[in-house]
Amino acid sequence: MKKYVFTGETKIYDGVVVRRIKYVGRPTDEIQKNQLGGWIESEKNLSQKQKCWVGDEAIVYGNAVVRENAWVFENAVVRGDSYIGGNADVCGNAVVENETIIFGIRVQKVIRLKGCIPKVYSLPIRFKKTIYSQYR
Repeated sequence: MKKYVFTGETKIYDGVVVRRIKYVGRPTDEIQKNQLGGWIESEKNLSQKQKCWVGDEAIVYGNAVVRENAWVFENAVVRGDSYIGGNADVCGNAVVENETIIFGIRVQKVIRLKGCIPKVYSLPIRFKKTIYSQYR
């Protein structure tokens, strides 16, 4: 059973067509059935089987992948060959790109990560480390 479907709504972001998703899985504490999600280029960007999610106005495209329990939400952008996994959260106006791996941490506010691998792994949500920046 799929957990999300495409709504038919599209937009162009950075020259790429991304499509809005809608949750159709079993309701959870975090997300309700038929709740609109964010934007992805294709199903390769977001696992259908795990608890990961792309919500709000967040965008994931290119070869970027969101898996496991990771969430990308608010106005965050994940692109390139990036991997978001574990219990990671990418939110705010964060941009993750160019072979960056985020696993088990929270990335938020205005930060741009390019080709880096933060060394924090699978922490319970109450112990997640938060990375802040005012990069512009």
